[in-house]
Amino acid sequence: MFDFVKAHFGTEVEKLTYEKVVEFFSTPKTENTNLEFKSNRGDKKITEKIYQTICAMLNSAGGLIIWGAPKEKSNDGVKECFGDLTPFTVQLKSEDIIRSISDKILPIPNGIEVYEIDDKNQHYIYLFQMCYVYRCKCLH
Repeated sequence: MFDFVKAHFGTEVEKLTYEKVVEFFSTPKTENTNLEFKSNRGDKKITEKIYQTICAMLNSAGGLIIWGAPKEKSNDGVKECFGDLTPFTVQLKSEDIIRSISDKILPIPNGIEVYEIDDKNQHYIYLFQMCYVYRCKCLH
């Protein structure tokens, strides 16, 4: 699988720190076909938008979703993402996230990796890295 984390952060996910993610968003970033940003809006579970984005990436070349990213801002009509992260203050279990994805996307996707990045002070962000699988759809 192509390593989207390494491509965007310059390091393997095992070495990725919360501080590196903060640094990444210290300058404006824009989304593209293999990089998506989702801010935490007080969610305690995966939202429909996350499922839809995962499904879209599985149907394309794959990619990386950063959940807990800063809220998007519009700059001359261009949506940019930078500034303070929107972390979770409650830890979500990776196995619950994977189970939830498997319940909402058909066929059951493989090739999705979920990573938790925390700052050791109960602030969590989640990365979803995935590769192209084949045609799938979200269940509503």
